[in-house]
Amino acid sequence: MIFPLRKDKIKGDFFMRKFITVYLALIFISMTLPLFADTQAFTITNDPALDAAAAQVRANFLAIKPYVTRLDITILLPNGDGTWRRGSYNPDAIAYPASTVKLAYMASAMYWCRINSHPYDYLDWCVGPMIIDSDNYATGDVVDQITGAPNYSTNTMDDAFWAWYDKRLFTENYLNARGLLENQTILHKTYPTNSGSSPSGAELLAQNYRGGNRMQPKCSASLMLEIIKGAIEPGANAHMRDLLTHDRWGMNSEFGFGLPPGCIYENKLGLAYDTLEDIAYVVLPNGQEFILAAYSNAFVAPETSNPMPYDASCLGVFCEMMYEYLGLDASGCPPKIKIDNTSPNVTISGSWSLGTDKVTDYDMFGNSYLYTTTERTATKSVTWNLNIPESGLYEVCVWTPQKSTATSITYNVNHADGTANVPIDQTVCGGRWVKLGDYNFNTGQGSVVLTNQCSRTRKTIMADAVKVTKWPTGVAPTIIADNDQGAPTYTETGTWSTSSTSGYNNGSYRFANTGSAATATWTKNLSQSGQYKLFVIYRASSNRATSAKFNFSTASGTQTVYVNQQMHDLQWQELGTYTLNAGNNTIVLDALGSSGGDVVIADAVGWSLMSSEPTPTPTPTPTSTPTPTPTPTPTPGGKVYVYDITMSSGKAGTNYYAKATVWIKNDSGANVSGATVTGQWSGAVSGTSSGTTGTDGKVTLQSPSKKNGGTFTFCVTNVVASGYTYDPAMNIETCDSITAP
Repeated sequence: MIFPLRKDKIKGDFFMRKFITVYLALIFISMTLPLFADTQAFTITNDPALDAAAAQVRANFLAIKPYVTRLDITILLPNGDGTWRRGSYNPDAIAYPASTVKLAYMASAMYWCRINSHPYDYLDWCVGPMIIDSDNYATGDVVDQITGAPNYSTNTMDDAFWAWYDKRLFTENYLNARGLLENQTILHKTYPTNSGSSPSGAELLAQNYRGGNRMQPKCSASLMLEIIKGAIEPGANAHMRDLLTHDRWGMNSEFGFGLPPGCIYENKLGLAYDTLEDIAYVVLPNGQEFILAAYSNAFVAPETSNPMPYDASCLGVFCEMMYEYLGLDASGCPPKIKIDNTSPNVTISGSWSLGTDKVTDYDMFGNSYLYTTTERTATKSVTWNLNIPESGLYEVCVWTPQKSTATSITYNVNHADGTANVPIDQTVCGGRWVKLGDYNFNTGQGSVVLTNQCSRTRKTIMADAVKVTKWPTGVAPTIIADNDQGAPTYTETGTWSTSSTSGYNNGSYRFANTGSAATATWTKNLSQSGQYKLFVIYRASSNRATSAKFNFSTASGTQTVYVNQQMHDLQWQELGTYTLNAGNNTIVLDALGSSGGDVVIADAVGWSLMSSEPTPTPTPTPTSTPTPTPTPTPTPGGKVYVYDITMSSGKAGTNYYAKATVWIKNDSGANVSGATVTGQWSGAVSGTSSGTTGTDGKVTLQSPSKKNGGTFTFCVTNVVASGYTYDPAMNIETCDSITAP
């Protein structure tokens, strides 16, 4: 790539000297770029079949979103041997990246920390808000810090400017050395920023010279691959991934609106002017992983009229289309049910009309939808009978077309704990899944009901599709206590306030000043003793406590876990697995014992029973000694064992945690997928963790957090794999430790 020559009319020897210097430098860059692949760390093969799939899904998506005219994409899928295959549509097309450029600045900031002998969280005061809140002012601070070249007042491209400009190339030079730059421009701040509402001085000269920031799908996907898989600054891997982890239904989500509950979603979005982009790493509940990058002009009407965060949700539809078309969720995922209005599981009461005009209602689900007019009393209804295949916690969503003649109506969700009445405005957010909430259902039961009752009469009301998706076991609680439930489930001491924004399940949440004498207590009566996994969920932001103190009682005494509430917005976070006694159990948020940030957040907590405490077997009455029964010959079968445990650590605020990656193999030396690994944490923390191995035979388990860290030890206590017997004597390694910091 050779940049255009400057058009400024600088005369004399200075011009010739700078012309020769810059021109030769740019020729050097243009000569070296083709020598690099788009990543030097991984082998990626272009897959024509995957290209064709990407093109087909793109066409299907544009058919229901005709106002989108630009959509360039790259998807990466693993081959299982460390190599990847790539499918794309216009992979090299550059576009204005908006805030996706901050992904590159985060990576180069981690590199800057290392080469300057700083810990990776040294710039968290600006890197954190840049990624968590997509803060433009913080982005300006990051650029100034890593380049050492803050803006200054000038209108001349003289020696001083070119010295400044060379420093500003820090991120591009870093990416180019890794083969990740190509035709991209990753140089400028995002405005308004710390140096002004728009470019001025040296920053204006640089933007006039190079043009604005530009990125493309192919290198974006490869950049995310290198970050996620630890090729870029492996010591910062856990830290960067924590920053990139976002709620599927939150302000930092785009693809997430189409992903199932319980998946891993780590991303950086971009949204400005007409651009809508996302670069994401996704792991579905069955372990299938992929990286997806998309650049579009989808942030246009009617999308811009949707309330936040649904104004950025359009690409969630595309993401769901993509992984379903590729069959990535075809097996191994919890049940997902989609019920259209034409399904035999739909009961219609009263007279409803059938809409089938794909030209007008291009965003309907399937080939039709039902509609009628509203009345003050319910005279008509549509019931989606869910017939839940297995009991558990389910996410419930609805889909309708979008009509300006519609209004706000109420869906009634009949679940195991009662009925939830959820209002939805059908004038916005059409042509996508809109979440009603998470609810427990019993097998064979459950329904969603929509009537034509509304305070505004003679408005259009539409009934189209419902989707319910089961949360995977162990990633979300089955017993939930929410602040909206009030006493005796939720109680407070001290001063608390209610936020104007929504929290868990579209309800409210409470906040108190960090360090104040205030507590929030959630109480639930547990019907049986046993091993429980504890959870907390909250609305994250950069002004939250980095060490929110949670206390809870266990069978062995009171435990304390500190949570960084600046991260993991509206996602269930594990506090650990502990033995709890039956009866009333509490989780307490202690604002006085919390630190960092301005406020602590009290929203919802939960418990999930992992294994019950067995009822003691009565001592049998002694009898005469029976004749010994011969020991049967064991049934032939394979054995599994722990091949390796790799430890790593991470930091969230002042809290440290450890991760144990356990590798399971069978007696033939093959990786074993689908094995449930259980182990015990000791040392700095205590608790039990369990998880299921992926196709590579590995599972990563995370410890509870501990303020100021310590030595974390993890020991495998059991491995359960279908068709195999766990033989601890074969283990290459059973326990491992790491000290953090």
